[in-house]
Amino acid sequence: MEILAAYDLTGSYHKAAELVGCDHHTVRRYVALRRAGAYTTAVWASILGNVLVAEYFIVQRMLAPLARRQQRRDAPLVSTPV
Repeated sequence: MEILAAYDLTGSYHKAAELVGCDHHTVRRYVALRRAGAYTTAVWASILGNVLVAEYFIVQRMLAPLARRQQRRDAPLVSTPV
């Protein structure tokens, strides 16, 4: 929704992309979807679902090294016999 609002504000793909922080091709695609009448809940739910899945994997990839470092820090320095 921010992409479309930025486009409505500026009237330019490039300027809207700069405001939102995405590629101007993405702005053009979203504007084209809106003009084609694909601005329905089902379509946008599908787009947002894909974005959320992608963000989940990006966050997991970023947090994995931190988790490994924390596990090494929590590991005992000397193993004790049981």
